[in-house]
Amino acid sequence: MIKRIFAGIIALLPLAAGAQEIGANFNHDPEIIDFTYLAKTPVEWVRTTPYIFEYIRGEKDPATSPGLQNVIDAKKKGYKVAFGFRWDFKKYKLRIPAPGSAEEKKYFATATAILDRVGPYIDVFKLGNEPNLETMEPDLQRNAAGVVPLVRFTERLLTEVLEPYYRQHPALRRPDVYTGSLPRLFMKAEQQKPGVAGLIKLAQDNKAIKGLAVHLHISDSLEMEEAFRYVRSIMPAKPVIIPEFSLFRLYNKHVADELGDSQAGRSFADKYGYAHHMKLYQWYSKANTERVSAKEWEDMFASRTWFPQHFMRTYYRYFQKYGVVLATYGYLSQSAPKKMGPHSPTWFINPIFPMKSLQPQPDGSFTPNPLWFNDFVDIVEQGKKNKPLAAKPNIIILYADDLGYGDVGCYGATAVKTPHVDRLAANGVRFTDAHCTAATCTPSRLSLLTGRYAFRNNAAILPGDAPLLMQPGGLTLPGILQQAGYTTAVIGKWHLGLGRGAIDWNGHIGPGPNEIGFNYSFIIPATTDRVPTVFVENGKVPQLDPNDPIAVSYTQQVGEEPTGLSHPELLKQKADTQHSNTIINGISRIGYMTGGKAARWVDEEIPLVLNAKAKQFIIKNRNQPFFLYYPYPNIHVPRAPNRQFAGSTRLGARGDVIAEMDWMTGQVMQLLDSLGIAENTLVIFSSDNGPVLDDGYEDQAEERNGSHQPSGIYRGGKYSAFEAGTRMPTITYWPGTIKSGVSGALCSQVDLLASLAALAGQPLPTGAALDSRNALDVWLGRSANGRAYLLEESYTLALRRGEWKYIAPQQKPAPDWLRNKKIENGLQPTAQLYNLKRDPREQQNVADQYPAVARDLQAALEKIKQDKP
Repeated sequence: MIKRIFAGIIALLPLAAGAQEIGANFNHDPEIIDFTYLAKTPVEWVRTTPYIFEYIRGEKDPATSPGLQNVIDAKKKGYKVAFGFRWDFKKYKLRIPAPGSAEEKKYFATATAILDRVGPYIDVFKLGNEPNLETMEPDLQRNAAGVVPLVRFTERLLTEVLEPYYRQHPALRRPDVYTGSLPRLFMKAEQQKPGVAGLIKLAQDNKAIKGLAVHLHISDSLEMEEAFRYVRSIMPAKPVIIPEFSLFRLYNKHVADELGDSQAGRSFADKYGYAHHMKLYQWYSKANTERVSAKEWEDMFASRTWFPQHFMRTYYRYFQKYGVVLATYGYLSQSAPKKMGPHSPTWFINPIFPMKSLQPQPDGSFTPNPLWFNDFVDIVEQGKKNKPLAAKPNIIILYADDLGYGDVGCYGATAVKTPHVDRLAANGVRFTDAHCTAATCTPSRLSLLTGRYAFRNNAAILPGDAPLLMQPGGLTLPGILQQAGYTTAVIGKWHLGLGRGAIDWNGHIGPGPNEIGFNYSFIIPATTDRVPTVFVENGKVPQLDPNDPIAVSYTQQVGEEPTGLSHPELLKQKADTQHSNTIINGISRIGYMTGGKAARWVDEEIPLVLNAKAKQFIIKNRNQPFFLYYPYPNIHVPRAPNRQFAGSTRLGARGDVIAEMDWMTGQVMQLLDSLGIAENTLVIFSSDNGPVLDDGYEDQAEERNGSHQPSGIYRGGKYSAFEAGTRMPTITYWPGTIKSGVSGALCSQVDLLASLAALAGQPLPTGAALDSRNALDVWLGRSANGRAYLLEESYTLALRRGEWKYIAPQQKPAPDWLRNKKIENGLQPTAQLYNLKRDPREQQNVADQYPAVARDLQAALEKIKQDKP
């Protein structure tokens, strides 16, 4: 049965994108790491988990242990190292010590001493090894306080040993951390242990833990399927590693079989002169005592009707199916009993080099296991062709503010030079019909991060003290990528609300980005023209002096600081009434504030500060998948370019901050190149809404615009229902994966959530991200089949389908200030219909000529509006 299952399953399993790395396992004995034999296969990983009680009891010294030296040497020779401790409490009949006890301190001091020696050389750290087998049963159960001691101890090993060590050594790369390794997960009895489920849940919930380590010693593939199913029921997406796998349980089932129990078995016995009734364990004893030839070894297993040939290939397909990123297989024999019995374990069969059972080679070296040596080499090579990082690339979204379709060189601009953005376009896909979801910033950003149209939340431009628009626990782009194993960050303009109402800017500010899926946040709370003019880092205002607390109001003046209306002589640039409240850094803002002087930003330095934070995040996370959402403040008002860009263009301040935005982009791209991770990073460049010249400040944007066309050939701009409101310069760039070209596919940023989730291999819950569609092939330039329809939001709704665009009649009044904007807003009391193929500038409303088309699109729009999650 097992042979049929293993042979047939290969054709049935779906082949997942990306391959898994395969390495060499030396189990609990790093002393047997042998670099001569490692060189005989193409492995790049070495795994070992020494018994830590040998060090705690003084039997081995962390400072002089030759096994630990082998770990160090492995890294120095270019191997990657997976390391951990075996806490064999059961062997010594020890209970897990209480937190903070002298015993625990002793244990953790020994663990730290070992890290002092090998910490700089570890790539993966496992917090335990087979703890469900090596822990006393009471410590796998909930105690009177409802705590599972094993789970608590594992978490404390992370927080009290591992994390402090790497904090004290910031120059070292922190290894990826996994809980486990858990064997026998196909057994219901193991699944029901609170300690087992608790460790898997710890891996799922703890952001500092990369994933789960599982051991797969099985007797058939159904057991493997059940183990993975159980793991994924608790930890649906985080990575899995398999430090040990084998058919050990299968071999054990047949250890008392007779050699001649089949025709093939009798032929084998006759060939080598054995009695038909000889037991298999007796033959094993002979092999382990006298050593048999590789041919005899191979023939014996081939004569077993239950032995599955090429089982490693089947394992590999399962690894792909269930998101295993690393697996290590037994490399050298550690024991081979010379006297086997009917219940003796059969670990000696597994290794790549069964050195105690096979006759040596003519040169005296150990003979490789003929049963699977070639298959092992094949899957190692397969894993090296497409390593995990290639399956889960880094993702960066560079998101400009108020940048128009025609504002960069690759989309036709000549009055301002954008060489870095142009380089992205020249080497990536430049989209000509890609859209943000709305003609204003807050709705577009909300849709990008949630995969839902903003009108479903009644989202509009927010004041600087608005509550968070997203609910913690809801599905978001950073949250879904976080579940897929990404480290996530937002650096730049936020403008999606913070807190739940009145914000205390002097304490913890939340919920915010960190509560909806970002591991790190360094944000401008709203926009640079709104108070407070301070950054917020992970929920707190950095550099805030507690003796100078911040007070903010959008309804009345607070404090005695001058305003744009009371002291216009203090202004660097005059502003309209809306923007003439408190003056900060010579610029009047929307809203009033006082205090927080030490924490206030200097407008001209914002790009430098943000780029430094973005670089720090990329450098810190360069060795693991990361997602960086980098929403630039450029080119939103107030436009205050840094001195290195002031006066650099003939367009005045607006052109200068476009050049500055291009420089910010170039700095990020140059860093990716210098770190050698550009080919493993998908970069998406776009903008949140269309352009505007005069948006409240007298910076000569209109006077100096000349022949520059911020919207390209399209009508409207920011706030507008016409095309320029949402048709954005959009580029995707991924060297080695994306081929350069131009795409006319109809695209929407609302689809980024589903598309990037697919790229990360992360399934979306049913009904989540209601409006997001998987358009990954379009974004990567592999398909020109864009959206069948596309929604555009402004102060009404519009629908694109094919060559047609329908703009719904305005149903609610626009804000008073919109009348002061010198932009065609596209709002009319009657329906509008344009044929964009014939009339891309939207000059001819043909709703009366094509009433059936208008009615059809109106009905389609109404259906979208009524869709429910």
